Amino acid sequence: MIPKRSGKELGFRPYVEYLSNSKFAGLKKERLLKRNENYKHLFIFIVDCITINHVEHPILCVDLYDKPGDSFRVIPSEMWGVENNLSISNMDFEEFLNATDNDGIHRGFK
Repeated sequence: MIPKRSGKELGFRPYVEYLSNSKFAGLKKERLLKRNENYKHLFIFIVDCITINHVEHPILCVDLYDKPGDSFRVIPSEMWGVENNLSISNMDFEEFLNATDNDGIHRGFK
């Protein structure tokens, strides 16, 4: 069996812009979508209280383009794959959404 290699080992990393601002604390997804109607990206990653408190720290990924508001969570070690593939339209949001476990978290493709 060939061991699974991480994105870091393969030379991949997520290309993201970080925004940390307390004025967004507690902002609901619907309100976030209205605030970002002119946002140039197709999706957004959000660190929220679930991310912080869950043992795997799954980051919320929200679709801003095809079906705004659709979302799933992704563990940090798989975030690079989501960002890289969505950014170049190699895969679409729905493919990742459909590849989540029963708890709505994407842990990679098996």
